[in-house]
Amino acid sequence: MNFSNDEKAWITAHEFFLTFFKIYKNYKFWMIGNKSWDLIKWNANGCVLISEQALENYFKDKTLTKNSKAFDYGGIRGARCFVAEHPVPTSELKKFSFQKFNQKYPDLKHFKSFFSTYNRICYIWHEEDIELNKVGLRSTIKVDELSPSNMFSRYDTVDIKQISTNFKTGNELFKFLKMQRDNNVHFSDVKKLLKDD
Repeated sequence: MNFSNDEKAWITAHEFFLTFFKIYKNYKFWMIGNKSWDLIKWNANGCVLISEQALENYFKDKTLTKNSKAFDYGGIRGARCFVAEHPVPTSELKKFSFQKFNQKYPDLKHFKSFFSTYNRICYIWHEEDIELNKVGLRSTIKVDELSPSNMFSRYDTVDIKQISTNFKTGNELFKFLKMQRDNNVHFSDVKKLLKDD
């Protein structure tokens, strides 16, 4: 059988996820540290998002790139202007996914549906990232049960407005944004183009 690279990533991540349950069944512990989730974290994910503030700043300043250093734009050393972060922090996603599938292991279809919904990367402006940290939401989401209606509750707390896109990676997104910026397309028009709903 021939599989696309995307299909290979999902199949591998799914089998990897099931291995956690096999380990728990045999040894009674969840393996959640030591970067054990990196395969799922960076491969089993949905389309990327970007905050309105990050998008607007990108179009205001043509010197900005995806990898611009925050320190050069009034931020702290070691940070980037556009911070790639998860609306549902990985530590919390581990907990919710174990709770959801502990009684019935997911097939590939249900695994993909769950993680493409909740395991997403959002590019926020570095000042927005600082605000999340200030209110204690760096790696916490304060909900009892995860749902599409509350998965952005951390952002609501500090008034981050996310924009959903059809792009699978940050590189694809910023390549598109640069092309629009170079063509002098207005921020508001790009915002409309990006929305996938």
